Amino acid sequence: MSGAGGASASGGAGAGPPVAGWIDSDVLEEKSDYSVCGVCFGVMVEPASGCPEGHSFCRGCFVKVLRDQNKCPTCRHPVKDERKLVRNRQLEGMISELKAHCEHAEGGKGKEAAGPSAAKRAKLAPAASMTAETLKKELLHRGLETVGNKAEMEARLEEDRKQGAGCKWKGRVGGLAAHLLECQWVPVKCPNEGCTESPPRKDLAEHEATCGMRKVKCAHCEGQMEHQLLAEHEGSCPRATIECPNEGCCHSRNRGFMNLHLEICEHAEVACPYPGCDARLPCKGLDAHMQTSHPEQSPATLLLRAYSRIASLEAAASERAASRGGVAADVVGV
Repeated sequence: MSGAGGASASGGAGAGPPVAGWIDSDVLEEKSDYSVCGVCFGVMVEPASGCPEGHSFCRGCFVKVLRDQNKCPTCRHPVKDERKLVRNRQLEGMISELKAHCEHAEGGKGKEAAGPSAAKRAKLAPAASMTAETLKKELLHRGLETVGNKAEMEARLEEDRKQGAGCKWKGRVGGLAAHLLECQWVPVKCPNEGCTESPPRKDLAEHEATCGMRKVKCAHCEGQMEHQLLAEHEGSCPRATIECPNEGCCHSRNRGFMNLHLEICEHAEVACPYPGCDARLPCKGLDAHMQTSHPEQSPATLLLRAYSRIASLEAAASERAASRGGVAADVVGV
């Protein structure tokens, strides 16, 4: 079938996968012109004919072309009613039996998800140097069996490395769709909202466990957020327990109440109130500093002075009252 010429006349109908279940023709182990759609250049999906010459295309591709120009893409014969397209079951059966490999084999369309390149594989740790547990994990990661003794598993891993990464499935075109539903190399979009990653299906669980967009709870306030924001949140969460920043203080408080503690913390650094003194010291040491460095201004000295002054005022008030024959005032202002 000649379809290449019709593709350019289809008004761009072949841009992108045009039909559901589109299959890249590169997966075919045996090439044949009759199996490839002349519009989308993929393996024909539900081939359909509508012109007298019997030219066939994917039904979905044919319908798109007819909605644009009402002609067969190959012979240009008018085809005015898409409802009259006839499913070519004979051709569909022939295509279904063609040999194919998975599109996610190494070097295929899914090569980005197919694992390390040949150069990187050459640098991988030898299977013989792995522990049995590590060896089993590597085999499972590659979708290989873990049966047999360690030597057998080593040989299986090394053989797989020689063959290259990617899916090893081979079969018929008719079985490809079912295979892709469970293929471990198919990129699967991460279900976490906001994540744009699409790891291979085999790596999805591991990715989800470390995805920065996965939802987690703050252990302090139980608020939900993306994991990538958790560290920043915990650095300011008002319910998180933090230690007093003052050196020597062992008190811990919720961040929201720490300011109240700092106002009375005896380990808080304060400046000496004595004019001209530049000393800075913990609050609890201020009295001792004043008594040692400024005894005339220490709290104890000032308190004694106050008591002495009160006593003097009370004595003077008593003398004046006695001389006047009155009664000393009950309260003496200082």
